[in-house]
Amino acid sequence: MRRVRGKILPLAMLAAFLCGPGNATSLSTDVTVSINSSISLFCFDEVNVDLSAGTYLSAISRNRSRPMPGITRTARERNGELHVNGGRRFWNRKRFEMKPRVLLELGSICAYRSVGGSNGARVQVEALETRLEAPQGGYIEIDRLRVRDTEKADRWRRRFRVTPAELGAGVVRGIDVRMRLDMRNATEPGLYSSPTDGTFRITVIENP
Repeated sequence: MRRVRGKILPLAMLAAFLCGPGNATSLSTDVTVSINSSISLFCFDEVNVDLSAGTYLSAISRNRSRPMPGITRTARERNGELHVNGGRRFWNRKRFEMKPRVLLELGSICAYRSVGGSNGARVQVEALETRLEAPQGGYIEIDRLRVRDTEKADRWRRRFRVTPAELGAGVVRGIDVRMRLDMRNATEPGLYSSPTDGTFRITVIENP
């Protein structure tokens, strides 16, 4: 019996060791994310402006806000026909002449936001094309291009600055664009478009 007990005791100790609490070890890991200062810019890819006849005539006519007064004329008989002459003063008046240039404003055409930008930024516009062309040879000339901050709605400029306080954290700001169009050679109805891709370019640059 002693031999049997002598063999059972080591087995019991082994069972107690296997069933007891095991050893464990752990370490922690830190994750860091680095974000560089950056500016994101979004613009409409294409703008289609539809001018009705009334809108177009109102834009190019110097007489758009003051209708001509009525006239009273005695009809004259000429070879069996009656004639009434409105008078040269009507169509020779300068205020009835076509205005060669009109302004086209594109409100909130772009928007941007900044991450960082502790020194502020500047916004600028540049022309990529100076004409909008029609199929039969007519064209509209773009002879001036300006921008302004949508929120401030101040003076139109080729470029303007944005202060660090105006950028702020997560603030989104809009950009308005104004084009001065010379309509003297718009000699046909139809679509006037840029001959290449892009009429103007907006750039937002973070100050160093």
